[in-house]
Amino acid sequence: MQLFADGSDEGEMAGLGWIGGQVRRIDTAALPAKPLLPHMGWNSVTTSGAASLFDGIDLESGFYFLHSFYFDVGDPDHVAAKVTYGNEFPCAVERRNIFGMQFHPEKSHSNGARVLSNFARFS
Repeated sequence: MQLFADGSDEGEMAGLGWIGGQVRRIDTAALPAKPLLPHMGWNSVTTSGAASLFDGIDLESGFYFLHSFYFDVGDPDHVAAKVTYGNEFPCAVERRNIFGMQFHPEKSHSNGARVLSNFARFS
C-alpha cells in the first residue's frame, strides 16, 4: 500500500503516485495515548464508503498489523478502511482497480483469506 503513495518519510525516492498522499512515521509524542511502535498485533477496522474489498468480513475480528508508518492519503474517497492505534489512520486504500492494505492479510486468518478472495474477484 505504501508504495502507491507519492513519497515517504522512510526515504528520498518517489513512490508510484497511484494514490496521492505521503507515508508518514507514526508520531507517538503527538498522540494523547502513547502506543508502542511498531504497531504489532490484532486490531478491528472500520470501512469507509463502499469498500468492496471487505465484503463478507467480520470487521470486529480484525486483522494483523506490523508497522510504524501510515499512509496520509490525499483524497479521503480513496480510503477503504481505517484503524485506531493511538489515532485513527487509513489501513486500506481503493482506487478503481488499485487496492492496498496496511495489515497483513496472509497473517489475518479467515478475514485475510476473504480479503484476498475479494481481491481476486476484481483482478
